[in-house]
Amino acid sequence: MDKPLTPDVTSAPGFDKSRPGRIISQVGEKILQAKEAVTDFGRHAVESVDAQRRPVAATLEQTASRLHEQTDRVAGIAHTTADAFNATADYVRENDLQTVSKGVGGLVRRYPTQSLMVAALAGCLIGRAIWKRT
Repeated sequence: MDKPLTPDVTSAPGFDKSRPGRIISQVGEKILQAKEAVTDFGRHAVESVDAQRRPVAATLEQTASRLHEQTDRVAGIAHTTADAFNATADYVRENDLQTVSKGVGGLVRRYPTQSLMVAALAGCLIGRAIWKRT
């Protein structure tokens, strides 16, 4: 039989047969260390995100609470205003022009500053409505 063309280096003098085994063992150890490092990094990342979860939830809860308070306040003002309009509508419906003008005159005498402010506001609103039409 002919000798193979590629020499068998493992039978060469001075060749350490245990060296490939050591290299494989070292590569395996390095792979294991890398795997542990990746696992540790992932665990730390999860712990970091988990630590931020509670403060974020608390901030969201506070924001929701403030929004509810503001919405309740605005809703209360809207309901109060609507009730005042209903009461005024009932008053105008139930009284004639002479009674209404006496009532308004009494309010103006009792609350002159507020009456002027309401008159100015009404004038601005009427002026704005007329201005938009032209």
